Amino acid sequence: MKKNKIPRSKNKKRAKPKNKKVIKTKNKTEIKTQIKEKEKEKEKVKEKVKEQEQGTLNKKEKKQTTKNKPQNQQTKIKMTYFQYLCKVATFDLRKYRNTHNSLIYRDLKIEIPIVLFITLLSFATRFYRLETPDSVIFDEVHFGGFVNDYHRGEYFFDIHKLILSASAKVFCPDYSAEFSFAKIGQQFPNNDYMCLRIPTAIIGSLLCPTMYMLCRVLNISIPVSTFVSIMILFENSVITESRLIVTDPFLFFFILVSIMFCIKVTKLRLYSKLWYFFIFVAGITLGCAFSVKVTAIGVIVGVAFHELIFIHDIHKDWKSTLKYILIRGFAYLIPMLLIYYISFYFHFNLMPYSGEGDAYSFDDQFIGSLINKTDPLASLPYRHPVSTIPLTTKMTFKMQQYNMGVEGGHPFSSNWTSWPLHTCTVMNYWEKKIPNSSEKRYVFCLGNPIVWWFNLAAIIFYLLYFLRGLISVIRNKPQGIEKKYSRSQYFWALIDSTMLWGSTFVIMYLVSLTIYAGVPRCTFLYHYTPILLTAVPLTALVLDAFVKSFIPKKSLKWFTVAILSIPIILGYVFFIPWIYSFPITTEQFDKMFWFKSWHA
Repeated sequence: MKKNKIPRSKNKKRAKPKNKKVIKTKNKTEIKTQIKEKEKEKEKVKEKVKEQEQGTLNKKEKKQTTKNKPQNQQTKIKMTYFQYLCKVATFDLRKYRNTHNSLIYRDLKIEIPIVLFITLLSFATRFYRLETPDSVIFDEVHFGGFVNDYHRGEYFFDIHKLILSASAKVFCPDYSAEFSFAKIGQQFPNNDYMCLRIPTAIIGSLLCPTMYMLCRVLNISIPVSTFVSIMILFENSVITESRLIVTDPFLFFFILVSIMFCIKVTKLRLYSKLWYFFIFVAGITLGCAFSVKVTAIGVIVGVAFHELIFIHDIHKDWKSTLKYILIRGFAYLIPMLLIYYISFYFHFNLMPYSGEGDAYSFDDQFIGSLINKTDPLASLPYRHPVSTIPLTTKMTFKMQQYNMGVEGGHPFSSNWTSWPLHTCTVMNYWEKKIPNSSEKRYVFCLGNPIVWWFNLAAIIFYLLYFLRGLISVIRNKPQGIEKKYSRSQYFWALIDSTMLWGSTFVIMYLVSLTIYAGVPRCTFLYHYTPILLTAVPLTALVLDAFVKSFIPKKSLKWFTVAILSIPIILGYVFFIPWIYSFPITTEQFDKMFWFKSWHA
């Protein structure tokens, strides 16, 4: 028994080395298999890389073969015209949308003094000699009379006069409304007429800073934005209309503000709170412009075109596109219609009495509901028993039919084709001979020809450029622009980047202008002024691209803007006697007619 016993220490020593040898051999085999597997994986990766390289080579070969094939055999790419044109023009929509995302000025030290200076000059040019002439001028015969109807509570049929009437009520609560506004040249008995001219002068003065802000939201440089506001500051027809008892300045203002807010909407993140807020405000301002005059439809068409392009470019599937159309369409349409119908609601209820406007109404039930002032029961509380929406819709169409059916000519009427070149007849609003003198005083409505021609040149340039892009698309020869731009290439690239809003402004301009081609009644020069305002931002886009491309130094940019402003200011100064009714001789009067076509 003793012989079979083995000491424990010796057994342990012998067992350990045997186990170690077995473990070592197992580790070696595992390492070898792992190394083999890694090598196999590397080979697979190399094979994949080779396959990818061969695939790219095959694609390049296929592209080269398709290029060599005739155009009929090439596969057609499903792409809209505008998308392809944008691709040709190296247009980046995301970059465009994010260029400037604020209504707040970016350089307060420079921009606030500029805006204040422009605003002060604007108020000075509109309020200077506002009391002159102290008699009725041109359309003040109609608008002054309608203001009196409003103050007396007597019904009249034109809704856009309500804005002027309401603003006049604010500035002159004690206005007597006794002056008849019977004829042009009729002397005012007191200074009450100033209360009616002040609202239009204030709104007309706000056009210049509004145009500056519009250009800045559009990412136009500070010098060019200043120049464009100077164009509005010294535009003679804008100044003249802003000094009279008329509603056109309200139309000008709402057009510019609505365009500015529509631009702002495109810079915001979709469906954000700010996006909903600004699109609602844009709809309200569009409704205000449409309520003043239906001719604002050109701006609405331009905005709709812009939205359709945005929809197709940022949405690929039909579900998101349809959602976008419904949300954005109703976001614009609902506040626009709301403003229009609410204004008619106040229109119907603030004027319950029968008056001269009864003859122009188109609803017997409504006329029957009006109160006769001679009736002893006229002081009783009263509300019209009519439905606003159906009546408003009916009267809107009837008013347009009435306006289109107005017959008869006018010595100062002009055709829409003569407006852009300013070869149209200029309008004599008022004239008066000075006693014991050969001099006379006049108020003529004409534009600043320098501004009109400068703007027309920008429109023609843009249309030619667009035609150039269209031809390149038709020929299927994209315009390649290198990464290292020369100044001329950089200029064309900037023009490309403005194509979306540039095309929108062109559509606004052309639609607004061609509306008058179908108007049978006589038209006048002042009808072109709101059309001009829709194209001024296009002038800013073209000039800004030129300045950024060829004039790199800031001091030279301001110098260029100053040089371009000189002829505009001279055009304003030359016609000052016709704006502020300074006395002039017959010789001076004749010299102010640059074209024979200006004569009636």
